Amino acid sequence: AMDATRHLVAYGHKDIAVITGDMDTTSSRDRLEGFRGAMSQAGLTCDDDLIICSDYTLAGGEVAAESLLLRKNRPTAIFCFSDDIALGCMYTLRQHGFKVPDDISVMGFDNIPVAKYITPPLTTIAQPTAEIGSACAKILLDLIENKKPETSRILLPHEVLIRESTRRLT
Repeated sequence: AMDATRHLVAYGHKDIAVITGDMDTTSSRDRLEGFRGAMSQAGLTCDDDLIICSDYTLAGGEVAAESLLLRKNRPTAIFCFSDDIALGCMYTLRQHGFKVPDDISVMGFDNIPVAKYITPPLTTIAQPTAEIGSACAKILLDLIENKKPETSRILLPHEVLIRESTRRLT
């Protein structure tokens, strides 16, 4: 989330909205913390009015984007905590006549297979899904065998995939 936010900030965005996933999940809480951290490091303030709690669904992205469009302070970029949220968000923006990224940049998270095929292709964070599955399986096997896992928190490498749904502000 820090790298996603840094990407948007590097493109000149200051008014960045966030559409979270379910805030009962560690991933959403960590991503929000990463977003806030990157904004703080850049010397930017987080507008809490531009943080919309949702869920990790297409419909959640649609509803959250509707809410953002009603805000007085409209964002120049939206960081979505999943690609599904981003796809729903982009759909709503199009329905209201906004062009991505000309009017509003959209950033996703997950790099789902369809992300590079939509129009415009989605800028996103790619996670190493095979490695995530392997690490989870190892922890699960340790727990089944009544062994204490080596760690309960594993950070794996990721990649910012810059595609066409974000643009530099001029």
